[in-house]
Amino acid sequence: MPRKKPPQDPFSFSPRPQNPQDPQSPPGPNPLEIVQKWEAKLAKEGFHNVYGWQDEPNKFYPDHDHPYASTHVILKGEMSCTMKGKKVAYTEGMRVEVPANTMHSVKVGPEGCVYIIGEKKVG
Repeated sequence: MPRKKPPQDPFSFSPRPQNPQDPQSPPGPNPLEIVQKWEAKLAKEGFHNVYGWQDEPNKFYPDHDHPYASTHVILKGEMSCTMKGKKVAYTEGMRVEVPANTMHSVKVGPEGCVYIIGEKKVG
């Protein structure tokens, strides 16, 4: 009987080849190093609370705001954020900036989304 594969950890990433057309090319950057670099960068920018988050496919957050500024760095998947009447799609490697006290809504893509959140006090 064949062995079942264990469920994939949503925060684990398969190393990607540097050249997607050549699967034998050396792997790209280590995902853990990417996370650590972003955590350090956000801390230097004054974000006091930095953590990883994962949303299920098609998750929807209706209009809401926060008393702090936030940033979301997309590591895997996609999300769309509607803010001030404008909807913008964000994918892997992009960064979403949400100013404090700004009404916004979020729709996660069909594959879900893994991202780093940074929160910054204002004033």
